[in-house]
Amino acid sequence: MFERLFSRRRRQFRDIIISKPEQITVGFEMTTRRYYLSIVVPHRTAAREEYYRISRRMFHQFRGDWDLARAFAAKCRRRQMGYRLMVTLDRTSDGA
Repeated sequence: MFERLFSRRRRQFRDIIISKPEQITVGFEMTTRRYYLSIVVPHRTAAREEYYRISRRMFHQFRGDWDLARAFAAKCRRRQMGYRLMVTLDRTSDGA
């Protein structure tokens, strides 16, 4: 797990916790100043990354207890957190 910063479509995502094996990222979107959890989801032609809004409190809970982040990501994958969906982006070769 490490930190990275990248811009996509006028948004600046600052990934703070990255779990490549689980395809979960927790971070801060600097343009809207919102915390997020993102997951990679398969799509017909290419994978997509979905960004879900989380509260600051949830962000700190996920940093302290990764099992909570996994459970939240599982709900997102089951489409139970659609009301928190911020944006869906196609994944590119830049690792984002």
